[in-house]
Amino acid sequence: MSNPAETLANESAADFEKETGCKVVVDAIAYTGMYDKLSTEIKAGEATHDVGCLDVVWLAAFKDAIEPVMDADTSDRKDLIPEDKVPKTWEEYRALERV
Repeated sequence: MSNPAETLANESAADFEKETGCKVVVDAIAYTGMYDKLSTEIKAGEATHDVGCLDVVWLAAFKDAIEPVMDADTSDRKDLIPEDKVPKTWEEYRALERV
């Protein structure tokens, strides 16, 4: 039985394949093993993944292996927080949590 994140990833992969014709293989890894798997592949120079989901606290550790996604069409992307409402202080952030 898959977890909600894996279910969402598989559904998104199916939608992406239907829209683009590109097959996506979802490699669901337990969070506790994800860092080690990605780190080992990157250090060996033999990463088997084109895209990975990283915890924000790992960005510095993987900085030399991360590349930006360029020219992505985000015209249908909906932000959870409108740009003019992005909190700039902890108090503003906490106020968002109560909304």
